[in-house]
Amino acid sequence: MGSTESPDEQPVHEVTVSPFLIDKYPVTNEAYEAFLEGSPLWKPGSKNTLLLDEDYLAHWSNGRVPQAIAQHPVVWVSWWQVVKGYCAWRLARLPREAEWEFAGRGTDGRVYPWGTHWRPRRCNSYRLGAHWTSPVGEFTEGRSPFGVMDMSGNVWEWCADWYAPDWYRVSPRENPVGPPYGRAHVLRGGSRFNYANYVRLTKCLYFPPHRSDLSIGFRCVKPWPPTPL
Repeated sequence: MGSTESPDEQPVHEVTVSPFLIDKYPVTNEAYEAFLEGSPLWKPGSKNTLLLDEDYLAHWSNGRVPQAIAQHPVVWVSWWQVVKGYCAWRLARLPREAEWEFAGRGTDGRVYPWGTHWRPRRCNSYRLGAHWTSPVGEFTEGRSPFGVMDMSGNVWEWCADWYAPDWYRVSPRENPVGPPYGRAHVLRGGSRFNYANYVRLTKCLYFPPHRSDLSIGFRCVKPWPPTPL
């Protein structure tokens, strides 16, 4: 994990993670809408929703997503919304930071999912000039060594871990789960608003768990082998 680019990416170190399953794509608007069908308390605009942003409500007109962006990653979702709502509904969880990085980088320490060198047409970043999210899986040449899509650009993705600037110096080498507490959670992957440096697989951002944004989405993880019901 880590790189030499910024202090909170150091020191570079190896970790071991147990087998897991990770979503091939970020969770889409269509998938999130399916969750909302059976979970009315989480519908945008509900008094129990953790998010009441006007732009979000416009994006989800009357709690429905426009068909034109059904396959785009869902955005405007807070960490709490994701963990207590969608992930719980799917009997899944958010990836730990180490799991997320491993799914993107593989075992050869690559900088981007496709390799070491920047390729602007392999992800949805600022360099591409897009002003909105792109459908998941559109950049097939940007897949990770495990075939995981959209891990650089398009939307930042929530991770399970709390953020601490010096965590890599003290984190365990096996199945690190992040600090026991904090004020913000880790985000990985960069978004369509970011240049090459911010869509590197080692770059992290951090937001408080109640925060949501038009550039933040997520994907889920499940254990392997599957846990018996």
